[in-house]
Amino acid sequence: MLAVGGARKGKGVLTQWQPSDGSLVAAHEVSTGVLYSLSINPDALSIATSAGTGKQGTEFNQGLVIKLPGLR
Repeated sequence: MLAVGGARKGKGVLTQWQPSDGSLVAAHEVSTGVLYSLSINPDALSIATSAGTGKQGTEFNQGLVIKLPGLR
């Protein structure tokens, strides 16, 4: 299971969890800002996500593709 959100110092975070026991498998921080959305590509080797500053009134957003080797 994958989840996206915010981390310390305005960074974004992508986490991968083991659904059977709820343990954290991996966490990837990105410096582009808070991650807001998640879409897994059909090959299951990368995701598309959107990021922003997380600050109200700031117009800075971007799209990202993050490669995830070993996701399957």
